[in-house]
Amino acid sequence: DLIIFRGERWNNKYWSRFVRYLITGITVLVVAVPEGLPLAVTISLAYAVKVR
Repeated sequence: DLIIFRGERWNNKYWSRFVRYLITGITVLVVAVPEGLPLAVTISLAYAVKVR
């Protein structure tokens, strides 16, 4: 089975590379979100309690 995308055939080499990049992206997202969560909460609270 071949998938044709933008005029190119996607064989197993392309699929394995795509899946590897997808897994790497998901891993980075899972690792980065807990690290940035306290900063995001702090900034949100700072904007919420801004004195008018």
